[in-house]
Amino acid sequence: MTRNKWRRYPSIKNIKHAIENKSGSEVIEMVYSTIVLMLLILSTMLIIGYAIQVNQVSYAGKRVARYIEVAGQADQTDLDTLLKELLPNQSKLGATVSVTADNWENVASRKIQLRENFTVHISTSYPLTLANPGDGSAYTVTMGLPINVYINGQSEVYWK
Repeated sequence: MTRNKWRRYPSIKNIKHAIENKSGSEVIEMVYSTIVLMLLILSTMLIIGYAIQVNQVSYAGKRVARYIEVAGQADQTDLDTLLKELLPNQSKLGATVSVTADNWENVASRKIQLRENFTVHISTSYPLTLANPGDGSAYTVTMGLPINVYINGQSEVYWK
């Protein structure tokens, strides 16, 4: 009787037998393949989301640079307003725009003379959600992926 009692618990012999037993191995391989396929689809969706956000920020940078080229002036309030229009999720991303010029015509009014080069820099961070319990709690785990866009331009306005 004591011998049958100990048979319920796994022994080294039983574990070795389970490892060597090949019946049902195709099912295990299919489960592993399904898990790998699901992880590939999930990672592809995450990469596509990041790529779309980079594309939107790049487009916004080009539009801001074009605005400065035509206006000849880089007023920070106008640039922030334009960026807010172009990126509806600007507050979520924390996007900021800055302009540097080779030679400012008037530093106080931030005017750029005709044919002077400038650079628009938009920096933001894309929040990649790694774990979300779904109840809207503070236990959401996110990782910020940086997005930095640099666009060069040249002023088209002559300031007298």
